[in-house]
Formats: sequence, C-alpha cells, structure tokens
Amino acid sequence: MNFGLKSMRIVVAVKGVIHRFQAAFKRHSFVGSVLVYSCLYSAGDITRQTVQRTPRKDYATTARMAVVGGGGLAPFMYMWYRILDRLVSGTTMQVVVKKVVIDQMIAGSMGIVIFYVGQFLNKT
Repeated sequence: MNFGLKSMRIVVAVKGVIHRFQAAFKRHSFVGSVLVYSCLYSAGDITRQTVQRTPRKDYATTARMAVVGGGGLAPFMYMWYRILDRLVSGTTMQVVVKKVVIDQMIAGSMGIVIFYVGQFLNKT
C-alpha cells in the first residue's frame, strides 16, 4: 500500500469519527456541553500551569477546574442560552447585538459568581 492511499484512508476514518461525534453531540447536547466545558477548563488550567512554569503539574486543581466548568457553568449556560433564544429570536444584526448585550448583563455576571463559588466550594 502506498503512502497516498494509506493517508487517504486515515483521513476518511477521522472524518467518520468526527461525524459520529457531531451526531452524538446533536442528540445529547447537554452532555456535549458538559464535556466541552470540562475539557476547556481543564485545558485552560494546564495551559496556565505551563505558562507559569510550575515545577510539578497540580492535577487536583485541574480536576477542580473541570468540575467547576462542567458541573457548574455548563448547566447554567446550557439553560441560559435556551431561555435567551426563546426570549429573543432571530438572526439579524440587531437581534444578535441585543442578545449579546442581554447575555453580558445577565449571564456574564452569573458566570463569574458560579465560577468563584465553585472554586470556593472545591477548596473547602
């Protein structure tokens, strides 16, 4: 088997895996949201530790960040965006600006509160 054919098969296999993930996230959007938030918060913490050049990675802190992101922020944001889409529907620029302003006024503040309360509860 030559290299071109082998790499083409790998590309097709990866596309198949991506398609299955997309279909699963579409069917189970809440679970997908929790997984994505957990991964993003974990990756953010690992990045912070790498940039700060900590001598040893603190995986307990990374796990706490995953819990706060996936267990606290993801459910709130999931429900919030569903509510916001019902309250303000449409895709025009005026509607998008309105959604962004409402989102920042309400969810931005709540997201910060959820984050710090989650951090406090995880440390105690």
